[in-house]
Amino acid sequence: MSEKKYGLDLCHGSILWKMIVFVFPLLCTYELQSLFNAADLAIIGRFASHQALAAIGATLNPVTLMLKIFIGLSTGVNAVIALYCGANNHLKFHHGTHTSMAVSLYFGLILTPIALLCAKPLLVLMNTPEDILPDACTYIWIYFLGIPFLIVFNFGCAILRSVGDSRRPMYYLLISGLLNVLLNLLMVAGFKMSVAGVAIATTVSNGVAAGLILRTLVFSTDHCHLNLKKLKIDWQLLKEILWIGIPAGINSSFFNVANMFIQASLNTFGAFAIAGSSATISVESFCSIAASGFQQAVMTFVAQNYGAKKYARTVRCCLVGLFLAGGVTLVLGWALMFAGRPLLLLFSTEPEVIRWGLLRMQVMLTTFFLGAIMDISCGCLRGLGYSMLPTGASLVGACFFRIFWVVAIFPHHRTMQFLLGCYPISWLLVSLFNGIMLYIVLKKIFRQRRAAAVPAA
Repeated sequence: MSEKKYGLDLCHGSILWKMIVFVFPLLCTYELQSLFNAADLAIIGRFASHQALAAIGATLNPVTLMLKIFIGLSTGVNAVIALYCGANNHLKFHHGTHTSMAVSLYFGLILTPIALLCAKPLLVLMNTPEDILPDACTYIWIYFLGIPFLIVFNFGCAILRSVGDSRRPMYYLLISGLLNVLLNLLMVAGFKMSVAGVAIATTVSNGVAAGLILRTLVFSTDHCHLNLKKLKIDWQLLKEILWIGIPAGINSSFFNVANMFIQASLNTFGAFAIAGSSATISVESFCSIAASGFQQAVMTFVAQNYGAKKYARTVRCCLVGLFLAGGVTLVLGWALMFAGRPLLLLFSTEPEVIRWGLLRMQVMLTTFFLGAIMDISCGCLRGLGYSMLPTGASLVGACFFRIFWVVAIFPHHRTMQFLLGCYPISWLLVSLFNGIMLYIVLKKIFRQRRAAAVPAA
């Protein structure tokens, strides 16, 4: 089948329409991922116990931290390859594909044993209750065995999206997600394997998704073609990828390091609060991944158009992305909040679990649009090559501020609502800083455009 069927020209035509066409499969990909993760929790909550649900919930922040690092690194792949795609530099594009996949394999082999060694101490450090600690360790150890699959899948998806192909990652996630749900039902409801069954199902399905991505790249007939015998690292390209990817990964990890402090405080409310919060996080993820999908789309649009020296169009891509993401997450967040109780009943029928979950929803879902604005401004800066700026903003506005909130302010107002109040405040702080920096960078782009328009003497 022709590769052009899946690609999308991001440098010409209506930005609004093409962004919607590009982002729809991307959002479906992330929303499917969220739906399948929610199915994991729903199955464990229905066919096991609230302790098993709480055990998986206690691992969410370490697992999310690892995922955010991988996705952050893949952001560098997406931005750099999209830049060379827009500039029609096919040689750099080809080398970028091989460098990215080689690095994904090396990272997977190196990070897996490190993650396995750090898992239990991290859970203990987060005040994970003793009654759920063994199950939490079981889940996270099995999950971390699939780290190589996660890295290969995310890097491969980044390569495809850099050329405007957001559909095939969606297809592959749909296949692996359905497999995940079926395996969950078999292992948890059928074989009564509880937490271990969920972890095995997730790891196997991640392996299938990674295999499908690799197959696509190997059999590709365009510049995405991957020759496994010629895998090698172009060190200059790796430097460019890491220049954007490492700050992006650190940026994401800042949020999750701070979130671990928040989770540690939340854990002191007990297993019902952990279970309710875990269920609500699955609902919230429909908003958070919508924001992430728009961020990936905007970064790809900005990088391609900036690489093609279409400066005015680059600015319009930023503005369209901000309005789209903010509007979608505002409507989605409030809609999910109003449907909160029936959604939580899918995870548990325990009244206390529902009560704690609704308390979290009231704070998070009504303000999630601020997080989307923060993500889009961050994606715009990365697409323009300024990855350190949003990283600095996240360090101060998210990591330091949230930790300060938990350590110095929360002890005087010990309620879940007050604890979670640091989220919207930090989103607003980081958005303001990113917005100012983006304005300065865009002004610089306009100066470049005017300078390019002045004829040489």
